[in-house]
Amino acid sequence: MKKHFISNHNRIASLLMAGVMTCTLPLAGCSNPNNPGGNTTEADTKGIVSTKPEETTNPRETTEPMPTEAEPTETGAAGDPKETGEEIEPTKETPREKSVLTGEAKSSLAGQYDHLTLDLMTHAIKDTTDNVMISPLSILTALSMTANGASGETLREMEQVLGGELNISQLNELIKAYSDALPSSEEAKLAIANSIWYKDAPGVSIREDFLKANQKYYSAGIFPAAFDNQTVTDINNWVDKNTDGMIKKLLDELSPENRMILINAILFDGKWEQQYYEDDVWEFPFTDAKGNTKNVKQMVSTEYTYLSDEDCMGFMKSYKGGKYAFVGLLGREGLTPDDLLSKMTEEQLQNLFKNAQDRKVYVRIPKFTFDYSVTMNDILKSMGMKQAFDPELADFSGMTDNDRFVISKVLHKTRVEVTEKGTRAAAVTGVMVDTCAMPEPEEVPEVYLNRPFVFMIIDTEMNLPIFIGRVNTIEKQ
Repeated sequence: MKKHFISNHNRIASLLMAGVMTCTLPLAGCSNPNNPGGNTTEADTKGIVSTKPEETTNPRETTEPMPTEAEPTETGAAGDPKETGEEIEPTKETPREKSVLTGEAKSSLAGQYDHLTLDLMTHAIKDTTDNVMISPLSILTALSMTANGASGETLREMEQVLGGELNISQLNELIKAYSDALPSSEEAKLAIANSIWYKDAPGVSIREDFLKANQKYYSAGIFPAAFDNQTVTDINNWVDKNTDGMIKKLLDELSPENRMILINAILFDGKWEQQYYEDDVWEFPFTDAKGNTKNVKQMVSTEYTYLSDEDCMGFMKSYKGGKYAFVGLLGREGLTPDDLLSKMTEEQLQNLFKNAQDRKVYVRIPKFTFDYSVTMNDILKSMGMKQAFDPELADFSGMTDNDRFVISKVLHKTRVEVTEKGTRAAAVTGVMVDTCAMPEPEEVPEVYLNRPFVFMIIDTEMNLPIFIGRVNTIEKQ
């Protein structure tokens, strides 16, 4: 895909910062034992990726390096962190090989990734008029880590929802390769961290091949813990650290049935290529989804990448280095963001970026801040991931030899702040597992986000949304 970079002739100054955290699944055991049966986690990915030695430490990883073995770290009697007050440290890591996406792999990943993005968003906005933001990459990573412990029909359903025609081995390789390919710098930082927390107690046995697969593909830190109040504190501290303080905690408490929690965190911190200054911020009317109009502060600029098709118009505004961009989309008159997202296909989304025009566009971006929280159980079930939540049918025998695990809850929490100084955003996803045609050149299009709109933060290499949201209302600043 053609990369589109944006320049700006305005004196503009702003910081965009986004962090995502996905806590995968607290796992708990079911009462009836299940015959152990692991699933293959080595990749069946001919022609999908190649690997080469990684030259430097991945700047996106905020946990300790990947362990050389699946053996847990020693925490001492009763999980010493409870007694010392120190944060649990993950197992050690050796330098890993860096995966590289081939052309065929990019095509395989892009289509399914955009399909999942739109599917998640249409389900997330279905029953709410609140502002919504999710991170598809965070959700995909956390649930794929979990799928490495699934077997049978449970695994098949998870693969279908997450990967379409891709199996978990291919997903592991593709997610790793894509994550490795995402650049990071001081002025446009992307940090990715993963961890697995499991109950360290007699009778709880976690399969070594499951841990090793998640160390290999996701560099997951392994944290054996007592699953007591101190563990809640340790997990929340990990969340706080890896979302740069945007999300202070994931959990209020742990239940006796909880056995494992898998967590993904993504943090994006990017400065505008052309920054905003104080005199670039003005008050203009914004009409919300209920038809109410009020003046809100909006950042005014001229951009040079215009997006347009029969259903929407929009723009891209780049961050320093041009590797990431903010996208604003407005439905054509009479088409709400919900209508736009429900109509849009992955092909349409890809074509929107592929056919981007290098032309002047006048832009207004409102300042906005909101929190969003959702329990994703029903969303994932409606997308076809049903058995993983059923105590009688869930098969996570790839995780354990002596318990039956079932997903009890999948949580996704986000926060976004867009101001004249920039944007800060963070997300946490937690999966709880329990035992059981172009206009004339003289015409300049205007894309003023003065009514409900869709926004994204994308990478400009593959144009995949790392964050996507819908804004229905703006609170008075």
